[in-house]
Parts: sequence; C-alpha cells; structure tokens
Amino acid sequence: MILRRRHRHSIPQLNTASLPDLIFTVLFFFMMVAHMRNSNPLVSIEQPTGEQLQSQNRQGDIYLYIAFQNDSLVTQLNNDIVPYDRLPSALAEATSDADEQTTVILKADRQTPMRYIQDIKLMLRKAGLHSIKYGAMPTNS
Repeated sequence: MILRRRHRHSIPQLNTASLPDLIFTVLFFFMMVAHMRNSNPLVSIEQPTGEQLQSQNRQGDIYLYIAFQNDSLVTQLNNDIVPYDRLPSALAEATSDADEQTTVILKADRQTPMRYIQDIKLMLRKAGLHSIKYGAMPTNS
C-alpha cells in the first residue's frame, strides 16, 4: 500500500503593488471632475427652470442670491448676507478687487418680484458689472 501525503495547496497572495497607482488615479479623476463651489448659499431659493442652459463657472465670479421671504428681500453676496439697502456699497467693495471679465451669477427665487431683480440689475450697472448670468435648473423632460 502506497501512502500519499496530501499537500496543502496554498492560495497565492494578492499582488498589491499597483494598488496605490489605482487609488491615486481615481483620486485625480474625482479632483478633475468635481466642481469646487466658491460660495455656499445661505438663502434658500427655488430656481426657475430652463431648457437651453450652459454651465460656465470660473474663478472670480460673483454670486448673488436673491429671495423674497417673509415679506422681506434677502440678498446674499458671495458668502455674506447683505441687507438690500447696503447692496450698492457691498457691490462696490466686491468690484474693487475684480477685473473687467468678472461675471455676476444671479440666482433668484422664482417667487421674487421682478421689480427687485430690475433694481439689482441697475445697481450692478452702476457698479460697473455688465456681465450677468442667470442661474436656473434644467427642466425635467
């Protein structure tokens, strides 16, 4: 009778030499694709919808949020809530360190009366900011 010894087959170890390369590649991909926000909205707004929208975000853009809540107008310029009567002076401060290509991104609540938006557009013209983009959400079609 022949006695055979059973050899235990060991499972080869997983090669993790390329794992750091893979992790850094995925990290680099998400860093390139992710949108870095300059200002956090402190004003809750429900944006109007549109069909032909373009996304163009650059460094140095000025974000202006407008909402008509509780029978009063709430405005936010970049990261600061600014009272409506102090908005011209705050715009003058924001434009002092801005260049000629600075764009104002105006995001208004859909319940905001149009007369306030027209007044704010006049304030922007007086401050020398002629490039205005309006924020909207895409329609669900």
